[in-house]
Amino acid sequence: MQDSIQGNYLIKSSYLNGGYMPNITIEAVKLSNEDKNELIKSLTKVSSQITKIPESSFLVQIKEYPIENWGIGGVSLKTIIEKSNKN
Repeated sequence: MQDSIQGNYLIKSSYLNGGYMPNITIEAVKLSNEDKNELIKSLTKVSSQITKIPESSFLVQIKEYPIENWGIGGVSLKTIIEKSNKN
């Protein structure tokens, strides 16, 4: 990984095929394939516009975790969702 400054943006880059590629990583609960495709498309487009780096250079990773692996305010997200569904 290499960090570089593009204007006011810190871009994480990885070395691939002889060049450095900006790397965007998003962590989320389970997403549909449609949502993943929209995230990849939108994040790449906006990041390219802001940084002036070609869209073809971006690598987007989506890391999915079960809701049991998330917590808000000391309570698991699964518990919060279950309680809200009961009300």
